[in-house]
Amino acid sequence: MSEEHISKDFVFTRGSGGELQFVGDFEGLYLQESDPWGQTGSDERLKAYYAFSRKNLLTALQGVTGEPQQPRQILEIGCGLGCVAQYLRERLPPAVGVSGMDISPTAVRKASERYPALDFFQGDIASGGFSRPERYDTVVMHQVLWYVLESLPTVFENLDLLLQPAGHLIFANAFLQDQQYGKEVIDGFDGMLRHVLLHHSSQFRVIHAHMDYSGSFHFDDGILILQKR
Repeated sequence: MSEEHISKDFVFTRGSGGELQFVGDFEGLYLQESDPWGQTGSDERLKAYYAFSRKNLLTALQGVTGEPQQPRQILEIGCGLGCVAQYLRERLPPAVGVSGMDISPTAVRKASERYPALDFFQGDIASGGFSRPERYDTVVMHQVLWYVLESLPTVFENLDLLLQPAGHLIFANAFLQDQQYGKEVIDGFDGMLRHVLLHHSSQFRVIHAHMDYSGSFHFDDGILILQKR
């Protein structure tokens, strides 16, 4: 099961030499596909993994939101149809606010229609001109790491801007057992941890890192929690 197959060549495609290339046409994907990546549970290839991964994310967030500072404000980057944001909203304490941001205006519109009680807005976390007045206690990068590899320095600067002092940044992501894209930037979960320590330790400190190597799925699932310095 390949990423470019699931995302219909809007996000990744193969070059003439067989190499995986990033396209990043998320708006085109959401315009054509009603349920990209089967976020709602419609794709049986990913359904069980989603349940597992979202539970891992919830556990990580429950540890963060269990701290004394209440209420908390959580922002999910790359919210898509809003399914993860709604999943968290249903399971976290009522005092915790959950919002979602996506690069695709169509995704934001569909998420707002599907879950009108939640706040969704359009934004590009990889943009050099990114600006947002709100500040959040916790920002979640859920399953979007591979889509921002080419702009990681800018992404981290923007994430820093979005967070309150001492706020938390959570990366929750699938790591293919046979990674075919981006190894020169981040090679697996250990590579992600090394990248943060090498390039972003002045902005963030690592407070938790866990990788599931059970082999239960085609993907290994990783959770990395950082705190803004």
